Amino acid sequence: FIIEVDRFRPLISLVTMIAPSPDWFTGVHDVSPISASNQWLKNFTMELYPYDSGSDDGTTYANTDVVTDPQVPIFQIDEETA
Repeated sequence: FIIEVDRFRPLISLVTMIAPSPDWFTGVHDVSPISASNQWLKNFTMELYPYDSGSDDGTTYANTDVVTDPQVPIFQIDEETA
């Protein structure tokens, strides 16, 4: 997809779900597509990391909803938390 920015709206923020998980997501906040020399980048790539919203305890994608009670804080998914 294409995201358009201009000098009045120069930052990019977005969030998206990671399907088919019911509560995994990823995103970015206030990313600037301007280079160190103050030039607009024509394109760029970023590594994004998965997060768990802490609202569903299902252990596989095929699980029915298993509400986390009590809900836990959002955390990054990595080798230690997966």
